[in-house]
Amino acid sequence: MRSGRDDPIVLSILLTEMHFRPIHFRLLEYLSYAFFGKRRTVGIGQISTQYWEEQFSGRFGVVRAALSTRNNYDLCKQIIEKTNERRNPLLLLSHYTGCVTCQYYTVFERNFKSVNSIVEVRRKRFSHT
Repeated sequence: MRSGRDDPIVLSILLTEMHFRPIHFRLLEYLSYAFFGKRRTVGIGQISTQYWEEQFSGRFGVVRAALSTRNNYDLCKQIIEKTNERRNPLLLLSHYTGCVTCQYYTVFERNFKSVNSIVEVRRKRFSHT
């Protein structure tokens, strides 16, 4: 959040994706993509390699970029900004994931409440300085 990357929706999506895809699975995905190049989702945000390839060249360049939390945040934000569904989280998440399960939405909602309260406190604290 120190970098100004404090959109609670983006942060909540990243936390939700991390919940469903632990680090050891993500590492296998990085290796699989780097060596075989098969289209898949990679990174903290579980973003399709198609999106990564639009901004970073080569399979190893994509993997290196996908390891960055800042890159994941920025690309996730770009994807959700392509839709006008910010007021409807279910539609926004459907756009991002392709399909939202009840469990996914529940975890996202929990994450959003927590993140949003933290972001609001930080914004208030820094607006008074």
